[in-house]
Amino acid sequence: ETPKQYAVIGKKTVLEHSIDKLLKVSAISKIFVGVSPDDAFYPSLSVDSRVQFYSGGSERADTVRLGLEHLPEDSWVLVHDAARPFVDSSDIERLIASCLTKKQT
Repeated sequence: ETPKQYAVIGKKTVLEHSIDKLLKVSAISKIFVGVSPDDAFYPSLSVDSRVQFYSGGSERADTVRLGLEHLPEDSWVLVHDAARPFVDSSDIERLIASCLTKKQT
């Protein structure tokens, strides 16, 4: 009955683990988390002030689109599936560095 992003690994939910990985990346200043309008789990999470929850859409693409509406036009965006907590912060940093290098060429 519990959605997989709220399953507990150790002392944190899968979502909290994913958020923690993203917050370790200095280039990330804000995290927007799209949740189902009827999500009763997220209010109980203990998250950093840089994390903002918003009501998502019926499909993943709708949720991403709604999240983009919160950002200034010139923002860079990374989209991560919160139910995948095993990404390394160093991989995220390399991805950002690669994107910035390609932008300059």
